Amino acid sequence: MRRYPDGPGYTAGSHTSKAAAESIEPKLGKLQRQVLLFIRMRGAHGATDPEIAGALGLARDTARPRRRELGHKGLVGDSGRTRKTPSGRQAVVWVDATRFPVTGAPRKEACPTCGALRTVRSGEREND
Repeated sequence: MRRYPDGPGYTAGSHTSKAAAESIEPKLGKLQRQVLLFIRMRGAHGATDPEIAGALGLARDTARPRRRELGHKGLVGDSGRTRKTPSGRQAVVWVDATRFPVTGAPRKEACPTCGALRTVRSGEREND
């Protein structure tokens, strides 16, 4: 099985979690593409996890992990906005991190001392 985020994540020590990850792996690329295309299609308006799941006809526990994997790859990110869900709670609005400003998106940054590139997230201090 490929390593996260290129492969599905699972809880170490849980045989049911690992079995679920193994069962979804053959469909992983297709599902990630569907989620990414939907978010991109929404433009700056973005999409919440419940909106993604509903629009694509996926269970929330299938759609959300795919969106998280895309986030770890730096393809989608937190817009800094929230929107009400059908249950009345606020949910993060996710956008295409390659086209719109995001909070917490991974980015490449040069070390001021040696110049080596490293991946950092918004809000990280230099020596984190």
